[in-house]
Amino acid sequence: MSVFWTERAGKQLAAIQRSDAKLAGQVKLAVEKLHDTGHGDVKMLKGAPGEFRVRVRKYRIKGYWDGDVLVVLEVGHRSSIYR
Repeated sequence: MSVFWTERAGKQLAAIQRSDAKLAGQVKLAVEKLHDTGHGDVKMLKGAPGEFRVRVRKYRIKGYWDGDVLVVLEVGHRSSIYR
């Protein structure tokens, strides 16, 4: 199994890293935990079949499983991630 960060998600994580390194570390840790164990603060999204969100403080990570690959689509503040 592996993790694939889309270009958009990578840029969003880099922006978070520049402003709050601790939060960026928590986001990476949450993705690693989900990848390794399948557990975390995960909820399936209603409007997008197969997609889920992971909650980290006031930020959300959107993604989906593609076989054994965890695809991270977006990382952002809860006020803007679902738009």
